[in-house]
Amino acid sequence: MYDVPDDIDTLLENCRGEINQICFGPHDIQIHCSNYSFLIQTQFVYTHRSETVTGNTNNIDNNSIFLKAVGADIIDIERINASTICLHLSEKRKITLISEPEFESIIITLPNQIEPIII
Repeated sequence: MYDVPDDIDTLLENCRGEINQICFGPHDIQIHCSNYSFLIQTQFVYTHRSETVTGNTNNIDNNSIFLKAVGADIIDIERINASTICLHLSEKRKITLISEPEFESIIITLPNQIEPIII
């Protein structure tokens, strides 16, 4: 529904560190770190070395791949284009999130900020 902001790198510059919890809902996945979280309702590509899993948060079969990210560190967040961001994790892992144009598909909640970032 909304484009990835051009200044997403600046907005999320303090969003680094360990992923300490992954939660699964019927239509979403939540990635929780120490003081911020991502609510994902969209397509994703999970890559770890030679393993690549493409999925959608509505497809439970592929969602368990996210459990491999627990304990990994987010080391960078990159804006690929107006609808895609990539979370670069430790151990050469990446989670690429592709937003859906029809609805709010990625919501990022930050500490001390009332309004979340909605993509």
